[in-house]
Amino acid sequence: MLQEIYQLVQQIEQAKKADAKRGEDVAIQVDKSEVVERLRALYEAKARRLPDDRAAMFDHLFLNLSDGIDSATKRDLAMTLAMYPRAPEGIVDKLVQDEDPGVAEPLLNSALRIKERLLETVAQQRGQKHLKALAGRGEIGERVTTPIARRGDDETVLALSVNRSARFSEEGFDILSERARANAILRSVVCSRPDMPPAQFDMLLGLDGALVCEEFDAEYGDAALPGEMLVAIVSAAMGDGGPTRFSRAMMAASFDYVAMRALQRSVKQADLERWLRRRQYEDAIAGLAILSAIPPEYVQRLIVADSLYPAAMLVKAIGFEWGTLKPFWQIRSEAGVGQEAPNEVYEVFDAIDTLTARRLMRHVALREKIIAFPEVGLPEDGWPGTAPVPGDQADRRVA
Repeated sequence: MLQEIYQLVQQIEQAKKADAKRGEDVAIQVDKSEVVERLRALYEAKARRLPDDRAAMFDHLFLNLSDGIDSATKRDLAMTLAMYPRAPEGIVDKLVQDEDPGVAEPLLNSALRIKERLLETVAQQRGQKHLKALAGRGEIGERVTTPIARRGDDETVLALSVNRSARFSEEGFDILSERARANAILRSVVCSRPDMPPAQFDMLLGLDGALVCEEFDAEYGDAALPGEMLVAIVSAAMGDGGPTRFSRAMMAASFDYVAMRALQRSVKQADLERWLRRRQYEDAIAGLAILSAIPPEYVQRLIVADSLYPAAMLVKAIGFEWGTLKPFWQIRSEAGVGQEAPNEVYEVFDAIDTLTARRLMRHVALREKIIAFPEVGLPEDGWPGTAPVPGDQADRRVA
């Protein structure tokens, strides 16, 4: 390896001499880019077993050559360095601050250890592509998240809010909360963070509830059941922590079965109806959980609540027909649960739009810090309190 590096060093010296003698920048850039590419390929071949002194040598060479090379070569170099946790520190520090997002992004997206002061500089000075890559980086601290929250566009701030390992200062949460006031999707994600301060959570939840009730009242328009009352009924059902009919073990087995099945194809209304006809109630509840991203234990509470409205709103929010509810009445009857006259509930079910029911269910779930019917991609292992959505269902985006 030393012989190969020596040959490259000779080429570097020749390039430097030619540069000084002729001042022909374009020709020298081509030479330097070629040398960097050969050096990058050599580093990639040796990186996994590279002693510290050899890594330092590569770092020195990369730093000497990195000025003036073309963007494509720098991008290739950054992509290679991002693959190795022990990549040379000096060149990584330099490239991560590059103005070209194609150079910086692979490094920002990687697990490489990068000094916080450099990440802070990127957050304060670079553009939206840099910020978005930085927003998804693991374990970023307050000095980095605050300028991203302030400077990032809506997409970037949403990516930052989804990042569970990101840490926010009081100022950072204030900025997120202010931005979330006008953005329902961001509001859901910010409110569901486990570290959300209670004061900001209560403020945003109150705003969200007022908007949901206003939307429901405008659509249904019956003073006998205002939106505030319906939200209270559904919230009481979801927050009821009493014992449910099905054990955790039974529900976990059903959820695993339905989730594995959903990897092959989406859960349909016909699937739910078939499970209910066969009295496979646990499977039906698991199907509703997967379609709504509400954990099965909460779906159970909605199904066997003292009121039929919670189950009706859930089924409406998913987009299924009224007939889907009928088999659930049998569960309720067997459990000795009373209910309103079905006609009363049907009037509401028929009067409101699916999106209105979905907004209502999202709000109620948010009270439990659950993101129901997610409109944004969640972490692969889900979000605290949210049912993981397998396979193609994970990419569902609801308006």
